[in-house]
Amino acid sequence: MEIIRRMNNPTIIAGAFLIVLAIASVSVATNILLRGKIWRSLKPESRPRRWILILLLASLGMTFIWLPVFVIWPHTLFSRVLTIAWVVLFAGTGLSLKWLSGLIGMVYKRRTSGLCDS
Repeated sequence: MEIIRRMNNPTIIAGAFLIVLAIASVSVATNILLRGKIWRSLKPESRPRRWILILLLASLGMTFIWLPVFVIWPHTLFSRVLTIAWVVLFAGTGLSLKWLSGLIGMVYKRRTSGLCDS
């Protein structure tokens, strides 16, 4: 609580907004992953791939674990190990979104077109 008392009001408002945004993002992604109401309201061709949502949620979760540890204990071994894990996950997510999404899209289209033709 000491950290919050030292913050000015715009910083607290921005932090609260980011927390609300993160909660909304996680709830929408979870609803889509569980094929809830939001999933059913989307057109089939505009639905996101599940593996993309899982990677983004894992990256967000790792950021929530890493950031407070890095801010509070920046020079500890635990913080450095978490930083390396965060960088690997963040880079892996970014690279897989850049390179693998097209490849998986081609494989998925081929597989579904083969199933529909028979």
